[in-house]
Amino acid sequence: VDFGHVYIPETLDPPRKRTLPEFQRLAHGLRSGNITILDAKTFYIPNLHYDGLGPDAYFWVGKGPRPDPKGSRIPNEMGR
Repeated sequence: VDFGHVYIPETLDPPRKRTLPEFQRLAHGLRSGNITILDAKTFYIPNLHYDGLGPDAYFWVGKGPRPDPKGSRIPNEMGR
């Protein structure tokens, strides 16, 4: 008896651990170690430094090497 099933397409690219280079050092003392994407919702940024003097700071993600209006602003731990 089939109580349920899940179809997984052969083209599925599940989230997996990936390593990216450190942040570009543009302003406000921003620097880090290499960034590791751990899964679809978690990334690790070792040795993150930021002087806190910018008018606003947040993470922006998307496809490609540069910020893009098609990207997404990542909410903080409070969901904002």
